[in-house]
Amino acid sequence: MQDDKRKLLNDEIDELQKKKRCLQTDIDSLTTSADEYAEKAEQTHQVSWITKCNSFRKLAKEKSAEVTAVEEQLKQKLQELKSNK
Repeated sequence: MQDDKRKLLNDEIDELQKKKRCLQTDIDSLTTSADEYAEKAEQTHQVSWITKCNSFRKLAKEKSAEVTAVEEQLKQKLQELKSNK
């Protein structure tokens, strides 16, 4: 029973770590795209590129908040795992 609990916690931790990596990849991609649109806006003086840039930065900021929440969950699960040993 204790082993089942530990295995379940390990699975949850793995899932949270995977989710964190995916979110971080998304953030990096969104930030890169936002930077590219900002450069296009500078070069072409078109406001539409700034709008796209801002929307990507907003999404990256939202995903950063999700990463923070996932990190907190991960911290709790790791603490549970330590206390179950």
